[in-house]
Amino acid sequence: MKLKIFRWIIVVVLVIGAFVLGIEFQKFTEPDSCLDMGGDRSIGSHQICISTDHD
Repeated sequence: MKLKIFRWIIVVVLVIGAFVLGIEFQKFTEPDSCLDMGGDRSIGSHQICISTDHD
């Protein structure tokens, strides 16, 4: 019984790790530029982000 639970824990940790690794890989391979529109005049720090293509 404990072995089944341990296997499920390992599977869940591996799936979450693969997801996080995929997000970090995407951040590394696809740089995006964020523009601060409004400076100090706007309430909050809302940014417009533009994703660049590598075609």
